[in-house]
Amino acid sequence: MNKIGRILLISVLPFFVVVLVKMIATQDCSVVSEVCSFAKVKKDAVSPKEISPKKHVVSVFVHGAILPYPSWNALKQALSKKDFFSTYQKNLRFGLIYKCQMISDLGLRKVDPQETNGCRTVLLADAYKKVYQGLEQHKNTTFSFYTFGWDGVMTSKSRKQAGFDLYKALVEELKKFEMPDTQIVLEVLAHSHGGNVCLNLATAEQELKKNLIVDRLMLFGTPVVSETSPLVEAGMFKKVYNFYSTGDVIQVCDIISSKDFHSKRCFEVKDTSKLYQLKVVVGNHNPLHNELWFLNERDNLLFRNNLAITPLPFFVFTPLITHFIEDNNVPYSDIALRVSKDNADVKCTLHDLHDKKAQKQVCMLSEYEWFKTDSTVKAA
Repeated sequence: MNKIGRILLISVLPFFVVVLVKMIATQDCSVVSEVCSFAKVKKDAVSPKEISPKKHVVSVFVHGAILPYPSWNALKQALSKKDFFSTYQKNLRFGLIYKCQMISDLGLRKVDPQETNGCRTVLLADAYKKVYQGLEQHKNTTFSFYTFGWDGVMTSKSRKQAGFDLYKALVEELKKFEMPDTQIVLEVLAHSHGGNVCLNLATAEQELKKNLIVDRLMLFGTPVVSETSPLVEAGMFKKVYNFYSTGDVIQVCDIISSKDFHSKRCFEVKDTSKLYQLKVVVGNHNPLHNELWFLNERDNLLFRNNLAITPLPFFVFTPLITHFIEDNNVPYSDIALRVSKDNADVKCTLHDLHDKKAQKQVCMLSEYEWFKTDSTVKAA
C-alpha cells in the first residue's frame, strides 16, 4: 500500500470504529425466558466501568427455613425410614410454596437446566442472569449458578452446621475456577434464615481458616438475631446487602430459635463502610416475606397479583441495584429503595433513608416484556 493509501486508511479508521461502537452500544439485548424478557439498562448517573471480558460470577442461592406442614407423600416416604423427622422434613422442600423458589436437593448443587423436580430454580436463575447481562459492564461476563440445600430446621444449631457444610463445599468447588487471567466473583444470596446460615460462614472461616472470600453477601428478609448478627462485620465479607421490608412480619417474629425476645430487621454495627441496609418498597406496597424470594404461582397464595414486578420476586432485580451502588459509590448505607414499573420500564429509586431532602438517584431496566407460558404462573 502506498503512502497516500496508508494516510487515507488511518484517517477513516477512527470514524468506522466510533460507528461500530455506537452500533454495539445501542443494540438491544434480546432475552428468551419462560417468564420475561429483558433488554438494555439505562443509568441516570456515572458511565459504567470498563468492560472486563474475563470475569466469572459464581452465584449461590440459599433458601430459608422449611416449616413442617401436613403432607401425605412426605409421610409415606418417611414412615419406612429410621430417621422419620429428618426424612419428612427433607421431602417437604419440593411441595406447595417451597417449590416456587430456587431450591434443590441438600448440599451445594449446580443449577441443571434439565432439572425436573418441579421447582422454579432454572427459571429464576435465568431471569436473574438476564438482568445481570443487561448491565453494560457484564456483557462478556460468564456465570455459574448453584443452590445450597440445608434441612431448614428452625434451630440455631442447624443453621450453624449448615454454615460449616456450605463453607467446606464452597472451598472445594471454587478450586475448579482457578483460571489464570480470570477474576472470580463469589456472591451469595440468601432468604430468611438462610441468611443466618450464610453468616455462619464467618464462624467456619474462624475455625477452618481456608481464606474464603465472599465478594457480595445479599440477605433478603433475614431475621437479625444476636447469635449471628456480629458476624456481618467479618472480614471475609467484602460487601453485605441487607434487603428488608416493613411489610415482612415473618422477619421479626422469630421467638423460637433465638435467645432474643424477637428477631430484628436491621444490623447494628459501628463500621458501615461495607454494609448497606435497604428498606424496600415495590410500587406502593411493602413486600411480604415471600415476595422477596418466591415466584408468583398458584401454590404461592400470599404473593399479590397487583405487585408491580409480578410474577417475579424482588431478588431477581438486585444485580441492577447492587452494581449501581458500587459503580457510583453511593455515600450512605441506610437506603430507602423504591422499585416501580412504568409501562415497559422497571425503575429503582434510591435515597438516604434518614434525609428525605437528599438527592434521589435512579437506575433503570428498560425494554422488557412480561408474558405467561405456564398455566401454574398466575396472571399479572
